[in-house]
Amino acid sequence: MIQAFLPQIIPILNLILGNLVVFRLWVKVPLTIVVFSLQIVIIFVTFFDPTLMTPHMIAIFSVTAVFTVVLIPLFGLISGQIFEDVLKEQKNSQYERESFDRMFDGLQQGIIVIQ
Repeated sequence: MIQAFLPQIIPILNLILGNLVVFRLWVKVPLTIVVFSLQIVIIFVTFFDPTLMTPHMIAIFSVTAVFTVVLIPLFGLISGQIFEDVLKEQKNSQYERESFDRMFDGLQQGIIVIQ
């Protein structure tokens, strides 16, 4: 049964990486819902056999479902925080660059005046 879940990890990880690249929430949320829904449908259609279900497996499915429902909003929150940090870093970098340029221009003007 675990062999059914291992191939599903790659599309989910690609979805997480895609969420880091796409910055529009109206694109991110529907794609996340579609991919997770398709992954669940694929698992149940291709590998699911209800006769093999034990109480332990039902507990695993329940915990996995709750964990997924909790993680979907957190993916958006984490990627939003990463995006905000990148923007802050870019602003700080631009400010430092402009500050260095002003300092360098001031030094050049001082050298020209002295000569």
